[in-house]
Amino acid sequence: EKNIWKEAKNDTIGLQKFYDQTKQNYQWKQRVEADIFSATSKMNAQRIQKMLEDGKVAEDIKTELNPEGVVNVLLTQGVFEVGEQELPQTMEMKKGISGIYPSNDSFTVVNVKEILPEGVKELEDVKGRVISNYQNELETRWIDQLHSKYKVEVNSKTLKKLKRQLK
Repeated sequence: EKNIWKEAKNDTIGLQKFYDQTKQNYQWKQRVEADIFSATSKMNAQRIQKMLEDGKVAEDIKTELNPEGVVNVLLTQGVFEVGEQELPQTMEMKKGISGIYPSNDSFTVVNVKEILPEGVKELEDVKGRVISNYQNELETRWIDQLHSKYKVEVNSKTLKKLKRQLK
C-alpha cells in the first residue's frame, strides 16, 4: 500500500517522468472525428446522405427523421479510432460523406469531419493505464531492493512437509 499504490497515486512528478520515458507505449491509431448515423432503412440512409449534402447539421437530421418519438435514426458523434466497432469495418477513411454500409438490421452513414493522424496519447487520456504500469514498475524496483537487502533462505525440510500436507 505505502510503497506502491499510494506512491503511484501521489507522486505526480514521478508519474510524469515515467510517462515521458514510456510514452511510445501509448499511441493513437489513425482516428476520425465524425458523425455516425445508423438508420432503420436504406431509404432513411439515403435521406441522411442527401441532407448532409445539403448542409444540414447532425442534430437537425436526427430531429427531422425521428418524428414524434419514432426512432428511425441513431446518431453517435465523436472521435473514433480506425477499427472501433462504431465505424463500418470496410469504410474508406476519407473526409466527407460516406456511402451506405449495411450492418445487421440497420444502415450506416458516416460524415467524416476530420482525419486525425496516429500519434502519442496525452497523459490525461491514458492516466489509468500509466498509473497501473507505474505501480508495476514501483513493485519491481521495491522487490529488487528487498532482494538486495535481504537474503532469501528456504527451509527445505519444512517445505517438503507442507507439500505433503497439501496433497
